[in-house]
Amino acid sequence: MSPTLLHFRIALAACILFCCLGSAFAQVSYVTIDSILVEGNKRTHTDIVLRDLDFQVGDTIDVSTLMPRLTENEFRLLNTDLFNSAQFNIKRWEDDHITLKLVVKESWYIYPVPIFELADRNFNIWWDEMNRDIKRINLGLAFYHNNLTGRADKLKTVFQFGYTQKFELDYRLPYFNNNKTLGLRGNIYFSRNKEVGYTTQENILEFYRGDDFLLRNFRLRLGISYRPELNSFHDALIQFNRILIDDEVHQLNEQFLTAGDQIQQYLSLRYRFAYDKRNFAPYPTKGFLVNAILEKKGLGLIDETNLFYATFGLKHYTQLHKKLSLENSVRARAELTFSNPGYYHNTALGYFDDYIRAYEYSVIDGQQFLYSKNSLRFQVFNDNIPLRKFTFGILQPEIQTKIFLTFNSDFGIVEDKYFEVNNQLANTWLVGYGVGLDIVVLYNAVASVEYSMNRHGDRGVFLHFKLGVDRFGTSQ
Repeated sequence: MSPTLLHFRIALAACILFCCLGSAFAQVSYVTIDSILVEGNKRTHTDIVLRDLDFQVGDTIDVSTLMPRLTENEFRLLNTDLFNSAQFNIKRWEDDHITLKLVVKESWYIYPVPIFELADRNFNIWWDEMNRDIKRINLGLAFYHNNLTGRADKLKTVFQFGYTQKFELDYRLPYFNNNKTLGLRGNIYFSRNKEVGYTTQENILEFYRGDDFLLRNFRLRLGISYRPELNSFHDALIQFNRILIDDEVHQLNEQFLTAGDQIQQYLSLRYRFAYDKRNFAPYPTKGFLVNAILEKKGLGLIDETNLFYATFGLKHYTQLHKKLSLENSVRARAELTFSNPGYYHNTALGYFDDYIRAYEYSVIDGQQFLYSKNSLRFQVFNDNIPLRKFTFGILQPEIQTKIFLTFNSDFGIVEDKYFEVNNQLANTWLVGYGVGLDIVVLYNAVASVEYSMNRHGDRGVFLHFKLGVDRFGTSQ
């Protein structure tokens, strides 16, 4: 047989085989999941792993969407903060039935973490305005267990000394019923300070330090959560607060607490809803997060305050290209009782995550606010950085690292009706913009280095850090 004829027959047989296989696969447009085998979950219960999937045994899936669906669910598992990796494989495919194999690698779930943190609102305040004062550093030990009984329940204990002396015990059980929709939470918190930010002058916090403790805060919190389906979350918290200030603070600012009190105790009730469709909670590139909070401070029983807040937030992420994404967010708070909250409760922008770029040195106090933060983000680096040694299992032999170049633009406004004499940035529009680098390491740690400027002529380099998965926007 000539080589040409042999090649022709081989090619013809291959074409016939390809057409037959293609015809067979074309006839199977849906597959049914017969079983899901889970491996690698040494501590986490298998039913907890399966709870975060958007399909289950017996479900039917369109073949054309099968692989993207599996990839999406791998990200869902990573967003639980229980696993470093998750990978689906098809173990068996017969006709229109499949068996899936899920291999997970659990995260390090015990974290005894030494506390070395700044008492100030951000790094720049401590470095520039407080002259790197070591007295404004908190020291202590925090113990985190992210999977105490294998049911994704979290335990946190904090023993802190230094600028703020603090003790905290927090426990969260995400599910206690058979349907895995109801959860519980309990929290005990106590703190005391010898230095207090007692007033605001020209949008700068003024501090006073005494020989004795000037501010004491005790909190007891109980809550229940409801998660009817994978992406939605509800929780309700009832809380008791007792705040005590020293005579010196009261003399410096008689309006520090509501109605000029030195002791304030009250019950509060908070309801929170969140709907989370982000692809990667620590640093999303597509999807959205919606959350809303209703909080009433003062329930008419033992209360010495009467405040009612409604807060709404929306974060939206658009994948423009494989390496290019757009982040848009808006957040607003309204005070519905329209009463003087006292200085202590009058915080708005400039605290923790509620800030506008290039205003990090300022606090803008008020009862109501609205702001929007926007970033165009381009990925310039994505690779694993090898480590020479293990460090007691806390770090992995390779650290996945991503770096994004960002172009940022923020704007917002704060309404203040009671303290605006010393709060000149309130009741006027705030605008900030600039460029930055976001560095994402160890899956859920994000550091941002930004050069920002604002419409008032302020500019500088600002640092921000975030650690942990903010699933459902429920980190508080």
